Amino acid sequence: MHEQLIDTSETPHVMLTRCGGDVTIATWQRKAVAVSGEGCDVETPEVDVVQVGADTAVSLRIPPHSRLTIGDVSGNLTIKHVAGLVSIGQVTGDLRLATVGNVQAKSAAKLHGEGIDGPLTVTAVTQTILLRNTRDVAIEQAGGDVSIRYANGDVALGRIGGRLDLRTISGSLTVKWVDGTVYFGNLGGQVMLSDVRSVVHLVGGLMQGEHTITGSADLFVYWPTGAALSLTAEAAQIRNGLKLRSVTETTSEGLTTLTGYLKDFKTALRLHTPARIGLLPWDGSGEPDYADGDVLFAPPPEPAAEPAAVPVQAVDVGMGTAVSRAVAEVLTSIELELGPEWKHRFAALELEKRLTEAIAAELQSDLTAALATTPAAAPVAAPPAPTAGIAAFRQAEQAVQKSLQQAEESMEVTRARAAGTAAEEEAGDVETAVPTPPANPTQQTPAQLRILDLLEKGAITVEQASQLLQAL
Repeated sequence: MHEQLIDTSETPHVMLTRCGGDVTIATWQRKAVAVSGEGCDVETPEVDVVQVGADTAVSLRIPPHSRLTIGDVSGNLTIKHVAGLVSIGQVTGDLRLATVGNVQAKSAAKLHGEGIDGPLTVTAVTQTILLRNTRDVAIEQAGGDVSIRYANGDVALGRIGGRLDLRTISGSLTVKWVDGTVYFGNLGGQVMLSDVRSVVHLVGGLMQGEHTITGSADLFVYWPTGAALSLTAEAAQIRNGLKLRSVTETTSEGLTTLTGYLKDFKTALRLHTPARIGLLPWDGSGEPDYADGDVLFAPPPEPAAEPAAVPVQAVDVGMGTAVSRAVAEVLTSIELELGPEWKHRFAALELEKRLTEAIAAELQSDLTAALATTPAAAPVAAPPAPTAGIAAFRQAEQAVQKSLQQAEESMEVTRARAAGTAAEEEAGDVETAVPTPPANPTQQTPAQLRILDLLEKGAITVEQASQLLQAL
């Protein structure tokens, strides 16, 4: 590639009048301008002025403090490390700026800038804008999304056709018209949004002064709990999650106006939209959970329907099954304790059937009475009354426990009798034996139980116990 070298001072004025391809401009420490490209015209009409024209792609190296004037570029334009004033015409392709000073540009397809010492002034960008670490920014129009972070100065935006994302702006912020969703955060100056057509999310507190956001869609504010705020909000619906003081709320012509303050009145924020406003607390750490208006303003769920009353017949079936299972478990434990012969005794007496029917009848009587006296509705302040099913279960539980206690008492008596018989056989006294009480332990009389108790304690002999039982 052909290169032409022109000696200059430290601050030459370099003019690129035309270019039919991509342009790359960088700096070096020499006091000269180097032009690389095919078919480039290079002239020096004045002292320290270098004029370049190219029909194809061209690359320039210039002193860091050079002044740049660039006409129309048919391709992409990249400028790096130029501290002097940069003036740019129409760029058909993308405009990329890195570590530059004051830049003025008419138009570009896309704009990407980082480390701009500013101010940066752009008339129009047809697509997206991405800026990082800039100074003052003024953009009249952008057809796509705009993202600006770490701007040390004021930001003024005109018409934005896409999404707008602005974070950490030290100066004032002015936005005239936005068509996409807006995200603001860590703003250090006055905020003025005139016409926002989509959802707005404002994160963090604001400096002292007056701030206004006017839109036609939902507005959401995520406010630090310790930051000052004097709020006036107007919307069709307002969801207030902030602990405002002196809150007033009025409704007129379909709009609700809410006012209140936090700490003091030095930071005034006015919000207006015919849609909805959500005021949400934020702890100041990390990104907040951005609200969804359809979820935030959704009506509360309908109260759950009262469970249908369980028919008494249905309770009867479940109760009978539970009682039968409990009685069977108790009798099985007795059989395991006393031996298999007791199974035959229980069967002969139909003890399981009789116990089940007796307990179920008692529970059914209590359940019928409970259902008849259950109030229609409990007082609001009182705890809810148990349902019929719960009451029946508790009654069954108590009845089974009662049966278990009775069975345990019978088992204790039987153990005592068995222990006395074993002692008699070991002593060789096989002629005298304790008469067998009735087959059903629960049919023993109190007197018989007392005699067996005295025998177990050794208060009487086996012979004496036998005589007393026979006398009864």
